[in-house]
Amino acid sequence: MSTAGICRIDDGRYSIWCKLCRCGDDISLAISGGDRPHIGAAALAVSRPSLSDKTKLSATVSSICVTGHKDDELARNSANKLAAKYNCVVVVSIGLHIDNASRDDIGHLYENFSRLMEQVDKMQQRWNKNNKSLPS
Repeated sequence: MSTAGICRIDDGRYSIWCKLCRCGDDISLAISGGDRPHIGAAALAVSRPSLSDKTKLSATVSSICVTGHKDDELARNSANKLAAKYNCVVVVSIGLHIDNASRDDIGHLYENFSRLMEQVDKMQQRWNKNNKSLPS
């Protein structure tokens, strides 16, 4: 296993960070942030041909969530997108928490999560270009 990199969105209590590790051609991504980082959910995605168009890739995703947490949606969606795009197995663990969060707080955290995932995608593209280990 090798660390491909670390990404951060520094934004006070809305800060999010992640560590991306490469396991051969596969990806392990640990994401946390907010007031109290933790592990709230994990998702495992396996790339496969799309059911509607065999010329495209999709993914099958399984997720598990700590009781009372809502991190599974972000874990599931990000694992799905990465597995389908990079044709590999992806595991994402995530835990984002803001104490007494309002809808605006959650929206702000989700916006930063999207920005973080853009950084992850760019890092993954650089890794592929430099290492040429994943099939395209």
